Amino acid sequence: MNIKIIISENKNIIIGKDCMFSQECWIRNSDGHLIYDIESCKRVNISRDIVIGDHVWIGQNVSIIKSPFIGSGSILGMGSVVKSRVQSNSIYAGNPSILQKESIFWDRTSAQPFSDFETTNSLEYKNSNSDYIFKGVDNSSYWQNNINEIASINDSLTKIKSISSISDLDSLIIHFPPKKQNKFFNIFLKK
Repeated sequence: MNIKIIISENKNIIIGKDCMFSQECWIRNSDGHLIYDIESCKRVNISRDIVIGDHVWIGQNVSIIKSPFIGSGSILGMGSVVKSRVQSNSIYAGNPSILQKESIFWDRTSAQPFSDFETTNSLEYKNSNSDYIFKGVDNSSYWQNNINEIASINDSLTKIKSISSISDLDSLIIHFPPKKQNKFFNIFLKK
């Protein structure tokens, strides 16, 4: 899996829980270079936060470009270029992506190894679908409230800079419980 994320201008890219990414996906919240209107000389391409809700399936070679909100439970089809809002529990595909189908939900089970019997057996969902249904307006408000509470990248960098200014990092001891040890931090703590 290869996902490329580019964050610019102290904005946020927020990815909800239980999202599924395929290969070669791009997420970027800016155009990379400044663009101005000829008449007004005002900038027309300001970077924006990107919010990807919970349980979103992002297909192979999808590019998410300055899209303000990708609703929970949605699917972004292979090769899509997503530049605008995506509603919850829907499928979007194409360049630019457009709504293909509404009122859907998806399950993480892969159909690739299915036999004919398993395919026939999967034609109707047998469990409760309540975990996969997201209310659009409520879901959007939930994420907007979360983004308002999140400190900007600049605030985080300020905190990192103040930690890195400690001259003797050997005196900084971090304790982790044995069973819930964070392996990512272990890489940096080992000498």
